[in-house]
Amino acid sequence: MNLLSSFLCLTLTAALSASAAPINDLNKRIIGGYLLGSHGAPYAVKIAIDMGNNEILSCGGSILTKNHILTAAHCVVDDAGTGVLKPSQFTIGYGDSLIKNQKTVQGTKVFMHPGFKQQKVNANDLAIIQVPDISLDGKSARAISIFTGSIDEGQMLVAMGWGTTKTDNDPDSLSDELKAALVHVGDKKSCQKFDPQYQSSNGNKVCALNKFSPGNSTCKGDSGSAVVIKGPGGYYLAGLVSQGGRRVNSNCGTPDGYSLFTRISSHLDFIASVTGADNSTLTKSY
Repeated sequence: MNLLSSFLCLTLTAALSASAAPINDLNKRIIGGYLLGSHGAPYAVKIAIDMGNNEILSCGGSILTKNHILTAAHCVVDDAGTGVLKPSQFTIGYGDSLIKNQKTVQGTKVFMHPGFKQQKVNANDLAIIQVPDISLDGKSARAISIFTGSIDEGQMLVAMGWGTTKTDNDPDSLSDELKAALVHVGDKKSCQKFDPQYQSSNGNKVCALNKFSPGNSTCKGDSGSAVVIKGPGGYYLAGLVSQGGRRVNSNCGTPDGYSLFTRISSHLDFIASVTGADNSTLTKSY
């Protein structure tokens, strides 16, 4: 399965207050889903990618600092899969879960992880978009801390995004409002059916299996969006949407499907080198 073609569709069954294919398949999103409310996830951003000829693609991201947005590498790579798109092609919407109410800034620099290669399964699917100062007021917009603790098999995470809301990846079902879905971490043996190199959720990826929460998964248009874990005092950034799907076809949310998330804490050196922030500023463990 091509990486970008497996964007995550989210169906939401509970509230949260806190993929790879050619790049031209980015423009799709979450299935069913739970609306997070106006400021339900103030660290979440919507990324619109101007490909020219009136083609606008969609990804999600997270605020790391007032000048840095974390997203998936496959959201910033060009059609050939070898180069990086221009910063001016990225418009970041923030400050509200409803797209029409968001403030926007344009990218000024793009940093793709040097180890990223567009292929079926990738361990380095993350990038950082630098932006002009975002006003972090703590309510409508704030940075999210990166979780560095252990993530166990069966543990619940919350994935979110503005992706497609229908299981067949209908491009007309993109959400205008941020949605979230509860997903559960899978076991090594089951996850290796989709990624033979997968070892555990404490490596460079986190695997979620739909069989634990059928109908709740990621889909097209959710790529790069936050995957968070609940901890003392709030939610922390555990991963970002990378790829997913099922073994038979590309429908989202089916019981035999899966999602692979980039584990953010395994890339702290790259993040620190780009943002200039130290680990104590970027991270949270419990």
